Amino acid sequence: MTNDCWNHITFTAVTEELNSFMENEFNDVPEWALKVKTRGKGGVVLNLWSRWTPDFEWLEELVEKYPSAWIKDEWHEEGGNEGVWVGTKREGFADIRSLEWQGMCIEEEMHRFKETSQEQNEQYYT
Repeated sequence: MTNDCWNHITFTAVTEELNSFMENEFNDVPEWALKVKTRGKGGVVLNLWSRWTPDFEWLEELVEKYPSAWIKDEWHEEGGNEGVWVGTKREGFADIRSLEWQGMCIEEEMHRFKETSQEQNEQYYT
């Protein structure tokens, strides 16, 4: 069984490329695997599910396909791996950067935070 990987993607581009991205890139994605958080005329923020890790090959293809785009993927998978990937071609060449680290797996996160209630959190942050 694969680990779930959640990608928090920010995609900015000229309006025509943004529209093309939204119309063409998610045709084979199940409805439950994609959630658009916010969208404007020049950008979109969305959550996208993938197996194990982000689809880095797809992200690199997006940089080539949409040359005005700036793309950031902040991701984490339930085994604890997480990272950030950023790519653009705005200066005429592909500029791709990424960083990965070991965070908390889903079991550790549950163990560390399971006894914290919403009321306890509110007293610390209000």
